[in-house]
Amino acid sequence: MEALYEEIRRNPSKPDIHFTTIYPFYVDTGLANDPKYRFPYIFGIVKPEYAACEIIQAIKKNYTEYSIPRCLLSLNAINRIIPESAMRLILDFLVDVDR
Repeated sequence: MEALYEEIRRNPSKPDIHFTTIYPFYVDTGLANDPKYRFPYIFGIVKPEYAACEIIQAIKKNYTEYSIPRCLLSLNAINRIIPESAMRLILDFLVDVDR
């Protein structure tokens, strides 16, 4: 998405196109089992209707990036600046080990 945004941004005609990258954490689509996390109040299951409303609002507000739930956007930012091995350790900590 970032590469596409840069390509459009650098276009001399500057078309009025905006991009919103959505990071849905866990939307209950029925395609996967409910994951177990150490902090379920943060990593709860999101209903598809709620996710759709959040996505529409993010697009209307012209957000560049949006996470569902919103609090996880900072985790995505951290993911970009630390080594992958460190991110894997964080994810391993967040996953409930007592499945």
